[in-house]
Amino acid sequence: MNLNIMKNMGKKKLILIVLGFAIALSLIVTLSIHSESTKKTPSQVITAFVDAAKHDQIKESKKYVSKDILDAFEHGGFAYYGSYGGFITDYASKTKSVQLLSNTQKIKGQSATIDANVIDNYGEKEKTTFYLIKEDGEWKIAK
Repeated sequence: MNLNIMKNMGKKKLILIVLGFAIALSLIVTLSIHSESTKKTPSQVITAFVDAAKHDQIKESKKYVSKDILDAFEHGGFAYYGSYGGFITDYASKTKSVQLLSNTQKIKGQSATIDANVIDNYGEKEKTTFYLIKEDGEWKIAK
C-alpha cells in the first residue's frame, strides 16, 4: 500500500477520534447543565412537598423529605401519626395552605432555612421555619 494513503487513513482516524471525543464531551456537559437546572431550590422543595401532601400523594411527598425523617417514621419515632402515611393524611386534613415568606430563604453550604406561614383549616396562621439539608445533591426537608 502506498505510504501517503496510509498517512491519510491515519489522519482520518485521528480526526474521527477527536471528533467523537468532542461530541461525547459536549453531550456530557449538556446533560450536566440540564441536570443542575432541573433540581429544585429549597423554596421549590417546600412548595412541591405541600402540594403532594395536600393531595395525599404519600409516595410523591417522600421525595422531598430527608432519609432521617423517613427512618424515624419507620422506627416509630412519631408514634402519634403511626406511619408516614398517617402523618401526610393528618397534615392534608389540617393544613389549608403554606405561604412562604419572601426573602427568608437562607442557604449555608449543605443546609438551608426558609420561613413560612402555615394556615390551618380554621384560618389560624402559625409562623414556622423549614429546615432543609442537601442529600444526594438535592434539597430535602429535615425539620
